[in-house]
Amino acid sequence: MLITPTELSRKIGISKQAVFDAIANGRIPVVKEKGRRLIDTSDKSVKIYMEKERTSDPLPEKPTKPVRPSKLPGKKTAKTSAPSTFQDDDNPTDPYMIRQRAMIAEMRKKEAQAKILEKNYLPREFIEDGLFRYLERLNTTIERSASVFINEIGAKILEAGEVTPEHIEHFTGLVLEAIHNTKKRVIQEIEKYEPKI
Repeated sequence: MLITPTELSRKIGISKQAVFDAIANGRIPVVKEKGRRLIDTSDKSVKIYMEKERTSDPLPEKPTKPVRPSKLPGKKTAKTSAPSTFQDDDNPTDPYMIRQRAMIAEMRKKEAQAKILEKNYLPREFIEDGLFRYLERLNTTIERSASVFINEIGAKILEAGEVTPEHIEHFTGLVLEAIHNTKKRVIQEIEKYEPKI
């Protein structure tokens, strides 16, 4: 079925400009009929474009050189040629596919960099070098506290003849204090962290 770019934009629920940009970038092939550019909704490339736009995961809108049909003397070319899918098992040397993959990779890189700069994403190196170090310190602090507690309180436990609620409360307080101090240090490390791109 042939429809106008405006009708396609209404059908998908996106702006007319997005459809015209997709045509100019060669992502949607068009049919010229009586001086009008129409879109064949049964074309595989158009179906893929419509599906991607409906799932809110469009391809990046980066300006590229428009793909135009070749003009042969005495013949009219009905459609532009565009790949129909972006699967890995397609022709990996297709320039259109290479360009689209490069655009997607660049977009993902920029998104990751923005998240790092906004401190919404911490690099693995920061977590491994910084935060894990505090977890190791917490473990050591708890072990040390346990041994100090036994030495200091051992005599009192023997005197009482049993472990009393006061002994348990004292030890629990030591552990909770160690956890709280570690949490504060981790927060300070994250606040001090300056992203490097």
